[in-house]
Amino acid sequence: MKLHKPIKLDSAKEYGFGCKYPEWIRKWLKKDSHDGTDWSCPKGTSVFSASVTGEYVVRVGQDKSGQHYICTYLLTENNNVFFLIYRHLMDVVVKVGDFIKGGEQIGSVAVDHVHFSVYGAINPKQFI
Repeated sequence: MKLHKPIKLDSAKEYGFGCKYPEWIRKWLKKDSHDGTDWSCPKGTSVFSASVTGEYVVRVGQDKSGQHYICTYLLTENNNVFFLIYRHLMDVVVKVGDFIKGGEQIGSVAVDHVHFSVYGAINPKQFI
């Protein structure tokens, strides 16, 4: 599986995957470490589908701060499913059920970065 950066800025820097949170943040978030990557960019920067082949929108929501998030899934040629999460968005231009082509715009950044996570399950049939 190959993915692209969710933003198309050459100057965008990725940071944060797996970093350990301070104790007070761990209690608040109820997790120990950062579960994705943050890509730095100016507020209002366009966010694009990171998949090469396309993905399906399964959830669009809003968090307590009023920022939006998008959850999509993609199915690989090996029938493995991966969920892609895009957070800290505004002006979301997709809805649940949409198929997003690889590289298609899905929204814009609400703060100074976009958070991007990938969660996946491996198809056990390939091991049987």
